[in-house]
Amino acid sequence: MEAARLVSLSPNYFCSVFKKVTGKTLKEYIHTLRTQEAEQLLLTTSYSISEIAEAVGFSNLTYFGRVFKKIKNIPPSDVRKMRSIPQ
Repeated sequence: MEAARLVSLSPNYFCSVFKKVTGKTLKEYIHTLRTQEAEQLLLTTSYSISEIAEAVGFSNLTYFGRVFKKIKNIPPSDVRKMRSIPQ
């Protein structure tokens, strides 16, 4: 794991410390950051949902939708409907 290597810790110890400090696993934290960025893009751009998913680091659109809905409690398509920029 690159993050653990950067701070000269073993991956297991890094993950343990990370969860203690943030309350989330590294994966959960990254997903949260990615979905926050995706939400902003959905609301402020005319990029397609698949373009946004890829831009924030998801290579699988179905997985992006599942993660987004789990974190935001709303599917990305519903967020898109709330955007202020006309299509």
